Amino acid sequence: MTQIAFLADNAQVIPRLADWYRGEWGPYYGVHGPGDALFDLKSRCNHDRIPIGLVAMKGQQVQG
Repeated sequence: MTQIAFLADNAQVIPRLADWYRGEWGPYYGVHGPGDALFDLKSRCNHDRIPIGLVAMKGQQVQG
């Protein structure tokens, strides 16, 4: 069953999510873009302040 969880509690999935960011938003997060996917995702590893990242997890696998 897929569950919504805090990114902060599942930080091990950040590299996978960063790859997805680069694939989906290449002009911004790609090699020549101004964005930094890892930095943006790590900045969302919070429980009690904005920005708060949430992820869909199925067991230990990130779904989105």
